[in-house]
Amino acid sequence: MSRNFILAMGVLLWTIVAIAVVGHVMVGETISPALALIGGLLWMAVRRAQRVLTGAKAEAG
Repeated sequence: MSRNFILAMGVLLWTIVAIAVVGHVMVGETISPALALIGGLLWMAVRRAQRVLTGAKAEAG
């Protein structure tokens, strides 16, 4: 996968999570554990993608 594709997917996913958080806060609800879990999983996925890209860059030159 290209770096731009990974970044675009990350931005899309984080935007969806941000909209869900704002929606929860606007109606006065607390952040659900499921939403917190999704945010944590997205964070781990982005960090892993960054490590993979950094490793590929180091191997290339």
